[in-house]
Parts: sequence; C-alpha cells; structure tokens
Amino acid sequence: MAERKKHHFLPVFYLKQWANADGRLVEFKKLHGDIVKPRRTHPRGTGWIDRLYALKGVSGTAAVEFETAFLSPVDSKAADALRVMKDPKAAKLFSPKQRMAWAGFVNTLLARMPEDIAKIKKYVKGDWIMSIAGLEAGYRQTKAPTDPETLREYLETTDNPLFEQGAMAVGRKVMGHQGVTRSIAAMHWSILTMDRARHELLTSDQPVIYTNLFGKPDSHLMMPIGPRLIFLAVHDRRLAEQMKKENNQHTMVTKMNRFLVESADNYVFGSADTQKAFVQKYMSTVQRPTLIDRLHAMRMQRLEEIIRSTPET
Repeated sequence: MAERKKHHFLPVFYLKQWANADGRLVEFKKLHGDIVKPRRTHPRGTGWIDRLYALKGVSGTAAVEFETAFLSPVDSKAADALRVMKDPKAAKLFSPKQRMAWAGFVNTLLARMPEDIAKIKKYVKGDWIMSIAGLEAGYRQTKAPTDPETLREYLETTDNPLFEQGAMAVGRKVMGHQGVTRSIAAMHWSILTMDRARHELLTSDQPVIYTNLFGKPDSHLMMPIGPRLIFLAVHDRRLAEQMKKENNQHTMVTKMNRFLVESADNYVFGSADTQKAFVQKYMSTVQRPTLIDRLHAMRMQRLEEIIRSTPET
C-alpha cells in the first residue's frame, strides 16, 4: 500500500458538509501580516499537512501508523455516525457503537490540530521531560565533555527521534482517552437547526467549543456539523432547553462563529466567502487555552505541589 502523505487534521467527510453543488467549499487562510485570503477548494484539497502525524526516524508503514491505524478508522466510523445523526428517521436507530464512534471522533478534535501536535512535541521534549525527578542530575553525571552543559540545552539541540515518538505516543493516549470519550457519550445530545439565521455557520481548525469539565450541571460541548446544523452535548438536558429558549438563531450563530473564528489558528471554513470581512476582523484574535495547554498546566501544577511538599535535606 502506498504511503498516505496527506494527513487531514480536519477529515474530508467533515469538511464536505460545507461543500456546494460543485463539491467545493471556501478555505480562509491566515497569511503573513494577518491578511486572510479565501480560496475555493475541494474538501480533499484543504485541512491537511504533509505527514503531520508521521514519526521521524521510523521507516515504512510504522512511520504513519498514527494516521492509518488510529485516526483513519476513527474518522471512517464517525462519518457513518454523522450520516445517521443527520437523518431524523435513521437517528431513531442510532446504536451505542455509533454513539461511541462519534464521541471518540470529537475527542480527537480536541488535540489533533497542527498547533496541538506542535505543543505536544514541545512539552514532551521540554518541561515534561525536565519534570522527571533526578534526570538533570543523571544527565550531568553521564554527559560527554562535548555535550551541552544542561539537560534543557541538550533537549533543545538534539534530533533524537525518540522524543518525537514519545510525543506522538502521548498524543494518541490523549486523543483516544476512553474516560473522555465515555463522558461525551454519556451527555445528552441534540442537533440544532439554524435555518432561520441570517448567516451560515463557519468552522475552523479549532472546531469544538467546550467547558473544562464534562460532569458538572452546566457542562456542554458544541460544534458546527454543517452550515445550518450544530451538534450540542450537555450534562443537564435542561441546559439545552434553556439555550434554545434564550438564544434566537441569528444570535447563536453569530456568537458561535465569532468564538470559532477568534480561536482559529490558521484556518476557517465556510460554504461561501460572504463572511470574509467578519473572518478578517476576528480571526485568531483571542488566545484560548486548548486541551493540551490545560494538560500542561495541570502537570506543572502537580510538579510544583510535589516540590513544595518534599522536605529539604
């Protein structure tokens, strides 16, 4: 089998929801100087980076196993689940397996974007390695005379593929975390139709809006699944009813679009370029912590607590 080099951080089946009759959608990409440029393209022509999930220093099919053996099956099952969810008649027969498939896909979206992968590699090779007790002292004892003086300096200069392989292993654990997947699957789900809103829904390379935790009464998760459809998951069904009552469609679409565009790293997608001015104004203007940022903060906080609780010798 030929190696699949185009690794989609937003899969084709998802982007197809914004495709027009000619099979194309509009990609808004942030260029240098904060200029946003729209481009009409087929879903297969965007939302990907060459070998994004490939392992450096590993050859053959093992190098792209993350993409072929993990993400591709997740995306394939999620595509079937979305097709059923969007069909009111078929949705009545929505199976537990399909529910877990969609929840698992949403879970991957929280950490599979290019910026997420870059952060995982940075943290694993930096602060997360440095937080291992005794590692700095061990490095100083065993380093060669020509090696950098400190472990951090060594980590910044080495090209050892083991660090990247470790980072991708961490990424797979995060994206495939069964606790998170089951939490999403256990929430109350709704498909909201925004057919009366003046504007269509956009999506981006940060397509999920969610609260920090999924088990509290006000916990919720939202993501656009088409120009007129929103996937909503709530812990308390009453929250969904409240949201439907308090937000008219235009207000909900505007708020959601602004949040997604503000949080976008480099890409926003829509079915047309009619909202170009809106995207230009708000794209990448708010730095919100991602799941990887939150995991990093939690790890560093735990390290500080351990250091404070350790008696001095």
